[in-house]
Amino acid sequence: QKTIQTTLVEMAQSGVILTRTSKKEKYYRLKPGILDTLLKPNGKSPKWINWPNFLKVVETIWLRIGELSIQTLDALLLTSELNKLMQSIREYCFDTDIEEIATDYNMQAEDFDQQFQGNLKLISSRLIYPLRF
Repeated sequence: QKTIQTTLVEMAQSGVILTRTSKKEKYYRLKPGILDTLLKPNGKSPKWINWPNFLKVVETIWLRIGELSIQTLDALLLTSELNKLMQSIREYCFDTDIEEIATDYNMQAEDFDQQFQGNLKLISSRLIYPLRF
């Protein structure tokens, strides 16, 4: 306890924390805004990612694409299966703050390919740099 007390006293002397005394007790608290440069780069708090749901999204995509890769499907059926995949992970994506996932059952197979790749890039970008500001 002595080392903690010494550290708190030194931090109070430096102005990093504020103190308040009540009878025999002394209360310490961080000075408001003192950690903003660390916790809020660019003045904004980072968005929290719900990691269990995010990893469920990644796992679901990984497993389903693995299953589909060993099958021989024509373009139309593959598009349908991948669209179902995107629809199945949509709820998990919303829970992980990935709201831009696009699904469209009426889209042509040629156009769906670009949309699907865009969805995968969006999801993978959260793995590479999950803290968005």
